[in-house]
Amino acid sequence: MFVCLSLLIVGAATVADVPLADPEHHGGYFSFAFSADGHLVAGGTGALPSGRGEKRVVRGGEVVLWDAATGDLVGTLGSHGDNVDWVEFARDGKLLFSGSRLNGLVQAWSLDGAESNVGLRPGTPYSKNVSPCVSADGRTVAFVAETVTKVGKKRVVRASPMSVFDVRRGTVRWKLQGPDVRALAVDPRGRWLAVSLKQSWKNNGKTRLVGRSAKQSIELRELLTGRTIRTIENTWGIDALQVHPDGRSLVGVSRTEVIRWSTADGAELERFSIKGENSPRRIAISKSGDLLALSRFMGKKIEVWDLRTKKVCHVMDSASEALWFPNFSPSLTRLACKKGPRACVLPLLERR
Repeated sequence: MFVCLSLLIVGAATVADVPLADPEHHGGYFSFAFSADGHLVAGGTGALPSGRGEKRVVRGGEVVLWDAATGDLVGTLGSHGDNVDWVEFARDGKLLFSGSRLNGLVQAWSLDGAESNVGLRPGTPYSKNVSPCVSADGRTVAFVAETVTKVGKKRVVRASPMSVFDVRRGTVRWKLQGPDVRALAVDPRGRWLAVSLKQSWKNNGKTRLVGRSAKQSIELRELLTGRTIRTIENTWGIDALQVHPDGRSLVGVSRTEVIRWSTADGAELERFSIKGENSPRRIAISKSGDLLALSRFMGKKIEVWDLRTKKVCHVMDSASEALWFPNFSPSLTRLACKKGPRACVLPLLERR
C-alpha cells in the first residue's frame, strides 16, 4: 500500500536522500535507470577528452552501477568514448543497455555473465526526444534516428526512420521509413511495439512536417516482423507512451490529458485531464498498475497520479533546482536523478 504525499518542495537534502558515489573519472551524469527489482541504479557519465590526434585520451563516458539503497558504487562496465545519455535494464535483469547518441554506439552488457557483451551501431545519431526501447528479454531494441531536412528555408529536425535490431545478431529486423516517431513503448510480453506517429501533409504541393493539421496515430506492430496489428487514430498531442503492466491497455500522455486504450481492439477506455504548462517528457506506471508518474520541463515538476481516482496524489516541485534526467523505480517509491552536480536517489512515495 502506498501513501501519496500532497506536495514536496525540493530544497536541501533530507535524511532520506541517497547520494550516489562518484566514479574516479566522470564529466557529469546524463542518464539513469533502475533495475526491475529496484536494487540497482545504472547511470551514464559524461566524457572527459584530453589531447589531440594519437595523444587524445577520453576518460569518463562510462556506464556505472550503484546499490540503490546505500548509494555505494558497485562498479563500472566500460566506456563509450562519449557521453552516455541512455541506459535501460532489460526487464528480466540479465542485460543492461547503454547508448551514446552522437557517436551512435549502443552497448548491451551481460550482468550475469551468461552472454557476451554486444555493440550495435544504428548508423546515425538516435533522436534526443525519443529514447530507444528494449524488449523484456533484451533480444530486441528499437531506435529512432534523428535526421535533418529542409522545408523551404526552414530547417526541420525529424525523428525518423525507426529501426528494430536483433541484439544477438546485431542486424536490423525491420525498419519504418517516413513518418515522424513521437514515442515508443514495448509490450511486456514481447509481442508488439507501440509507435506514436506524426504524418506529414501536403499544402499547395509543399510537404509540412509540423503543425496541428498533421495527422497523428498510434500503430501496434509485431515486434519481430513489423507487421501492423492495428492502428489507433486521432491521437494528436501524445508525446509519451507506456504499456500497462498487464499488457491489456496502452497509456498515452499529452500536455493536457491521459488517455488509455485497449490493446485488444484499440478502443478508448478512459481519459482525464492533467493540464500543465509543459508536455511530460518521461512517464512511468507502477508495477502494481495503479499509479502514473510523469516529469515535466527538465524535471522541475514531478507528478504522481492515481489511475483509479484520476487525481494527482503527489507533486514534487523543484522551482529553484531542476532534477535532471529523472528515472522512476518500479514501485514509484524512489527517483534517480542528477541534482546539482551530484547523482542521487530521492524518495518519491512512502510505502507502509
